Order: sequence, then C-alpha cells, then structure tokens
Amino acid sequence: MSRGEFNVMQPVSCDLSALSETQRRRHSELTSFMLNEHSYTEELEDGYRIEFPNSAHAFSMISEWVVLERLCCPFLSISLETGQDSNPILVTIIGPSGTKQLLKAVIDVKST
Repeated sequence: MSRGEFNVMQPVSCDLSALSETQRRRHSELTSFMLNEHSYTEELEDGYRIEFPNSAHAFSMISEWVVLERLCCPFLSISLETGQDSNPILVTIIGPSGTKQLLKAVIDVKST
C-alpha cells in the first residue's frame, strides 16, 4: 500500500433502520417472495446466484426487492439478468468477505 492509501473494510451487516416502517414491511413481503419463489440456487465463491421463473410479476417483485435491499445492505453487489423467452431470471448477490455466510443464514438455499 502506498503512502496516503488505506484499506477500509466495509461492514457486512444490514441496517433495517435505513428503511421507513412502510419500506420495512414491504421489504419483508418481498424477501418472503425471494425465499419462497426461487427455483434454483447456485453457490458462488463470494455469494449466490438465484434463479426465478421468468414472468413480469417475478421481475417486478425482484426489482423492487433490489431497490430496498440496496438501502439497508449497501455492501451487497446485486445483479439482475433476464434472458429471452422462458429463460429464468438470474439474481446474483455477492459482496466482501463474510457476505456468503450472512446470505446463507438468510436465504433458503436449495441445491438441485
């Protein structure tokens, strides 16, 4: 590390107080959707890739969850990928060291 540089470790913890009461309720509903409606979960080195059936409803729910999740868990890197036709919607969630363990405690990981 050169002079004047420093390494700042971003904490791996979610802060639900970053959400309003209404946002927290909605986040809870959307998290329930995320946990119950996914069709496959792939373990990655630093997180997970989660598949969902391709539908406008699922895309809308996932997109709204991502917006709220970024407010309370800013350390996460979340990507949302849609394919053509009936290809699944892919959500990739990664982050710094410790992220995978946090996600494992929250997400119902289904291996197929």
